[in-house]
Formats: sequence, C-alpha cells, structure tokens
Amino acid sequence: MNSIDWLSLLIFVLALGAMIFLHEFGHFLAARFFKIEVEEFGFGLPSYKIATLFRWQGTDFTLHALPLGGFVRPKGENDPSVPGGLAAANPWKRIVVLMAGPLMNLVTAAVVFGLITALQGVPTSGPVSLDEVSPNSPAQQAGLQPKDVIVSVNGQAVTQNSDLSTVIYQNLDKPLSLLVKRAGQ
Repeated sequence: MNSIDWLSLLIFVLALGAMIFLHEFGHFLAARFFKIEVEEFGFGLPSYKIATLFRWQGTDFTLHALPLGGFVRPKGENDPSVPGGLAAANPWKRIVVLMAGPLMNLVTAAVVFGLITALQGVPTSGPVSLDEVSPNSPAQQAGLQPKDVIVSVNGQAVTQNSDLSTVIYQNLDKPLSLLVKRAGQ
C-alpha cells in the first residue's frame, strides 16, 4: 500500500470508530436520562478487558483488546427482575434507549452534512469565475487573472466548478485549451 492508501485506511478507521462511539453514546445518554443504570461503557468490542479507564456515576469506562467498536452494558439488560435495569423499565423507555443509537447516527450525519455544506457551499450552475490566482501556479503561468470567466476547457463547456475540475484531473501533465472571457471579451 502506498502512503495515500494508509492515510485513507486510517481516516476510515477513525471515522468508523467515531460513528460507533457516538452511536453507543446515544444509548448511554438515553439510559442515563431515564435513570436506567449503565454498568459499563466499553471502547472496543466486548472481548478481553485491558483496563478500566475510570468510573463515573456508577459506570465503568473500559478499554478492550479488539479496538474497533464499542458497547454499552445497561444493568439488567435481559432480566426484568433487576430493579433500575433496562428490562425492568417501562417499554417506551426501552424503545427510546434502543432507538437513541441510530438517532444519534442520524443527528451526526445531519451535522456533518451541514458543516460540509457550510464550508464548501452548494454547487450551482452558471459561469465559473476566478476569485483569485495563486502566485506561481499553473493558472498564473497560463496568464489567467482574477475575475476571468472560464467558458470551456478542451472544447467542453464549463458551467460549474466540477466541470472544470474533472477536465483538469483527467489531463494532469497535459496542455489544456481554455476559452476565457475577460472584461466581457
């Protein structure tokens, strides 16, 4: 694997770990909200426990040998005779606790999508205008200037930024033919 593949793999593992953590954190928050005791919040698959990281309000936060994933172990999960446990709780409370994990994933997806949209904007069709040209860039070497409008690249019409990016990436290290509108000409 080259370095980009390792970086992609690392990003994937971190993102997956974060999604699993947030999913389990949703279950944890809902259980705590309904006063259902949580015995353990585990980082990693429930396997060999390496360490108890800390204890907070009756919950052990633990680290396990298989590092991918996580879990929440509510008290009395399958035993309705355990007071303060999940199985002894009102059915509506159990449903909310069980649905809180997927709901947390949906909320996380909405927040991430909103952040990406806020940072990158929404693509729109229309003229592609250059706001600035970086010094010593291929664009500057080609004579492009701020406020230039790219009309076409290699004979292909450009109506949005992705059109321009696609043609450029398809022709890396190859000359491009640009039709540019500058000052109305």
